[in-house]
Amino acid sequence: MICRVCRQQYQPQWRHDDAIDADVEQCPNCRTRNFRKELAAEPVKLLASAKLRGRRGGKRKPFVIVKIAQELWRDAKKLVQREYRIDHEAKRYTETVIDPDTGQINHKCDALLDQHHRRCKKTE
Repeated sequence: MICRVCRQQYQPQWRHDDAIDADVEQCPNCRTRNFRKELAAEPVKLLASAKLRGRRGGKRKPFVIVKIAQELWRDAKKLVQREYRIDHEAKRYTETVIDPDTGQINHKCDALLDQHHRRCKKTE
């Protein structure tokens, strides 16, 4: 806990039921009862994701879609770095799945857009 008056950090005295006795607890330095509780927490891992769509003026449908994300990959059942690009002008689909722990490429696909479902099922 941290005293709000003198900013000194101290360990509270705990009662038998794991609750802080607010009537008795005082700062050992300035003897005030104005304190702030701090909880210890584990670090949180944040996941990043970006999806871009390229459009030309006056047209609704994008001519290119690019996504780069950290996401759960079903085949490996773990978080991976996944990048894919759908290019409607070149009629190509490219996808790369990389294991961030080892740097190994788990899956790579570069196919024509109308054939990528058949060719990219299992490339290992």
